[in-house]
This record gives sequence, C-alpha cells and structure tokens, in this order.
Amino acid sequence: MQFYMLRQTGSMPKRTREHLLSRMPGQLNVEATQGNCCNRYSCRLVAAAREFVVVEGMAINQKSFFLRPGSKVMLGFSLPEGWAELEAEVAGWSAGDTGTQMMLKCAPKGAILQRRHSSRLEKQMPVVCASLEGSSLVGRTRNLSQGGLGVSFSLPLPTAQKLYFRLLPEAGLPILLKGGIAWKRPSGGGQGYLMGVRMEPATEAQKRHYGSLLSLLRRSGKAAAED
Repeated sequence: MQFYMLRQTGSMPKRTREHLLSRMPGQLNVEATQGNCCNRYSCRLVAAAREFVVVEGMAINQKSFFLRPGSKVMLGFSLPEGWAELEAEVAGWSAGDTGTQMMLKCAPKGAILQRRHSSRLEKQMPVVCASLEGSSLVGRTRNLSQGGLGVSFSLPLPTAQKLYFRLLPEAGLPILLKGGIAWKRPSGGGQGYLMGVRMEPATEAQKRHYGSLLSLLRRSGKAAAED
C-alpha cells in the first residue's frame, strides 16, 4: 500500500500557522514524496517558533531517512477536534544532542479535518478501500449512517482523492460506495487510525442496496434490545 501526501481542500476549516504551531503535540507524522511514492514517518517535536518546526527521530521500518532541503512535506497531528495538516518545506538538517534533527519551514495556513457527530449504527464488518491509482487496503467498519461510515484501517487514508469502499456484509452481495475522508485520528490503542467517510451520491441500485443494509441493522438492533 502506497502512502499519499495529504492535501488541504476547501471543505476543511483553515487555521493559521501560529494557531496550529501553538497546539502542536510532541508526536507528529511527516508525509513526504520520495521518488514516485509518498511515505509516512513518525517523529518527535523538538521546537516550534515563528514559521519553523524542528523534529527528530524520523524512521521508516526502523531505518532513518533523509530528505533533501527544499523537499515538500505535510505535517499531520491529532487535536481534540480532529486531524490537523500543515504543509512545510525542508529547510535543513543539523546534529542535535539526541540525534539528527530536521528543520521545516511551514506554510502560512493549515487545516483541521473536523469530526461530525450524527446518529450512526454501530456495526463492524470487513471493508476494502481502493484508490484510483489501484492500491487497496482492508479494514473494518465501526459504524454506518445514511451519509457516511466510521472505518478503521492500519494506515491513514489519503484525503485528497475520491476513494471506493466495498462493504462485505455477512449475508448478501458486496456493496460498493464512493466517498472521501472527512476526519481522521489515531486509534485510542495506538494501533491504526479511525476515520470518517463522507459518501458521495450513489447510483439508485447502490442506494437501495445500502438502504436495505441499514434497515436490516436497525431491525436487528431493535430485536436485540427487546430480547
């Protein structure tokens, strides 16, 4: 599964660089293009001042990596109201007391993918996510509603692309849906990511199929409550 650099879209609330840097936690994600693919790295925040951020401890598969000065990256981190993203550029490298450090110059504005709170049906089932580039990843649903899904995957899904989701219910045919990531955050146990999917208008057949699944889940939940 390739990683894709996160992009900020008009649907995400904009925040100033100063606002995001003042709330930046100690653990960050850095998504960067290397060659023809994008990779995600975990790192520690050392300092954040003015337009600059200094991070250290970057590694992928337990091996350190190096990005050339001028490389474009996307910083990502979790906030109580959602997942924050801030574009940046590698300004340079230096040797710190605890290892190699990378200085990033951040863009003037970033964005926060905010969670939506709506009535949803709790249900876990396998779900396959596929991108237009052909890559795919298997995860599980957490809940379903008329307008979206709550899903759990081992890796963060890209926010800049339209994605296809194939639900695999216990009975019946798979259900194909199309949508985009509305919010995301690391799971509470630190394993994987929880994400909200905002679905796009589907075909009439897909609407009927998905509507039937929701109706079945509602009836099942009501019957369970009465037992």
